[in-house]
Amino acid sequence: MPNFKEQDQSVKEFVVEKAYLQFIFPFALKKDGSDNLIQQLQQQGYEFFTLDNAHLQDKYYGEHTVLHYHMEKNFLPNIEPIIFPSNSKKKEGFRRFSKTFNQEYFLKGKYLQTNFQLLSIDIIICSFQIGMMNIRVELPDNMTYSEVLEFTDLFRVMEPFEDKDSNIKVGTKSQCYKEIKDFIFELLCPFMKDFLDQKSINSSYFGSLPFYIDERLYVIGYIALQEESKLDIEDIYRLGNISGFDNKGHPFIGAKNPAYMKRFYDTHVYDRWADETYYVVTDYIFSCITKSQGELTYMLANQMFGQYYYSFLLFYYYRIALMKLNYDQRKIHKGIKGMDVDNLIMQITEFSAKIYNIEINSRLAGKEISNYLKKF
Repeated sequence: MPNFKEQDQSVKEFVVEKAYLQFIFPFALKKDGSDNLIQQLQQQGYEFFTLDNAHLQDKYYGEHTVLHYHMEKNFLPNIEPIIFPSNSKKKEGFRRFSKTFNQEYFLKGKYLQTNFQLLSIDIIICSFQIGMMNIRVELPDNMTYSEVLEFTDLFRVMEPFEDKDSNIKVGTKSQCYKEIKDFIFELLCPFMKDFLDQKSINSSYFGSLPFYIDERLYVIGYIALQEESKLDIEDIYRLGNISGFDNKGHPFIGAKNPAYMKRFYDTHVYDRWADETYYVVTDYIFSCITKSQGELTYMLANQMFGQYYYSFLLFYYYRIALMKLNYDQRKIHKGIKGMDVDNLIMQITEFSAKIYNIEINSRLAGKEISNYLKKF
């Protein structure tokens, strides 16, 4: 992050009682490699996710239970076959394979050192040679707000391009890595390297999509603050831009103009339940931040693991698939060899007729949050 001068700003600090983070990595699969990947995932202990497997409801989310019944009722009937295919042969659906880890690792940056619990990993195989990996993380209780944001910012960098991001260590004492990319593909999921399409010279990092140039993972977050916490617009702005520590190790906001931050708030923040709970949606993060207590805070976390997670995945996939189809179309116009016009037409037709839907949710809150996810 840029080291803007903000000495005249007072940056409030909060105690974060609980923080869960999910890091999404979209990747390109080798052509016709999905069947072999499914076989390898099953050999590695990943289980195919279906709603009728009730024993999966509390398997991947730490202390939380995500009721499949609630997820199913949150989506329109025509959406369910896409995000919840009944078996792993339904190639037009999100074929999700998940594995529990529940292992502790550490991350050390220039201004932060902490342990974290890696709860589970999803590997999701989608149409058009697109895949998504989700890494679920639980942070220690009672970290500061700035520390949570700093961890988020450090962990989402696959390969460092800034000095601030290049001084990290992640893993265990015996297996320590200097890049998140290596932590994922050397320690957590080494088998995945054989299935990622590495041919494109336009990819920004190993296995990434050549038409989706971004070296940082997308973040789905849940942050629970103490009940007496008082959030202002600049505090929510920090979350939307993942502003932890500046280049000197000081908590920072990333902007000075109150009017600018107010415009950001109006565009990116769903505040139906303010001043207790806010949802923030930007190009970097989709997060719920709350000071609610008791059963409500438990329910909010479950939603970020369940129905809102799937709402995000669907719109995220729409965005990536449309970019891929547009990218392939441009390659045809440029006369690049190996491009099949008939196959591209078939893919566009399949996406339009079977997959893409503007409305996906059956409930009001889900519809309203989806309107924010569509725009990011």
